Amino acid sequence: MRLQDKVAIVTGAASGMGAATARLFAREGAKVIVADMLEAEGQAVADSIKSNSGEARFQRFDVPSETDWDAAVAATLAAYGKIDILINNAGVSGSVNSVHPGLMPAMRTSVMSADPTVRAAMLKAIPMRREGKVDEVANANLFLASDEASYITGIEVPVDGGFLAM
Repeated sequence: MRLQDKVAIVTGAASGMGAATARLFAREGAKVIVADMLEAEGQAVADSIKSNSGEARFQRFDVPSETDWDAAVAATLAAYGKIDILINNAGVSGSVNSVHPGLMPAMRTSVMSADPTVRAAMLKAIPMRREGKVDEVANANLFLASDEASYITGIEVPVDGGFLAM
């Protein structure tokens, strides 16, 4: 198990890439804080992890709220005494040791990329001619969070089916 005894906070973990990452990290031995604004969905992800012998807790969390950041950190430290990994999946991507997903299944916050006409045009620009899978992003997150990447810093990992390579 690559993340045995590590503690991870995964934001935006109630669905999609965040949920896939939280579940994968738990399978790899991490204690996971499932952080999201969507309480029922986030709790369901945490419950699914626990029902599969993993360790997880749900934490209500809204990225722009400093109070929520403080609460998430405090709850994690109270429960586990440390934080080893932060996957800041919620919101818009930036650049930090970061994973940059290409076209994925439409997210709940997506309008333009959910439009079938727009998606068809986007798929034509992807050399692999398919959308990505949330588990493919979760695997990139797992690698960067593991000791296997302990000497890797400041990189951007595109998980985009070759879009940037064109």
